[in-house]
Amino acid sequence: GSEWGYSLSTISGRVIQKSQVNANGLTQFKLPSNLSKGTYIVQMESRTDGEQINSMFIQN
Repeated sequence: GSEWGYSLSTISGRVIQKSQVNANGLTQFKLPSNLSKGTYIVQMESRTDGEQINSMFIQN
């Protein structure tokens, strides 16, 4: 099957960070320290074809 992951993007679609799986098997972001306040989009996507499954807005 496809391998699924998340990406954190700005409203304009620029990808800030790709998710990583830590030693405990949890999906997490290592966010840049200079990330500005604002609204970002977390997209669940297939790593194989980039298909967007869903998105939600988070406030930093």
